[in-house]
Amino acid sequence: MEAFCTKCQLPEIDKEKAAELLKESRRSLEICMSSSQMLLFNVEDLLALPQLKQGKLTKNIEKFDIKQAMREVSDIMDFKLKSKEIELEVHLKGFKEVFV
Repeated sequence: MEAFCTKCQLPEIDKEKAAELLKESRRSLEICMSSSQMLLFNVEDLLALPQLKQGKLTKNIEKFDIKQAMREVSDIMDFKLKSKEIELEVHLKGFKEVFV
């Protein structure tokens, strides 16, 4: 059985361009994963509403990294804001880091 294409050649891609594309793809995937996680939290909150109304809701307190959470929110917002050509900086009291 012969191969469909015996002389296929992939176009040459500049290594810097390939690295930049990989970096952008990785960032987009991270944003997608964060957005999916936030959507899941929202769905879980909606499903917990009947329990809250009945007074049967149990608290689930978890520690989390506030800086990491702010970076994730900032990345998601940045993705949306760039498409509308809007720039936003968030300064939190007690943090040296500026979330852009």
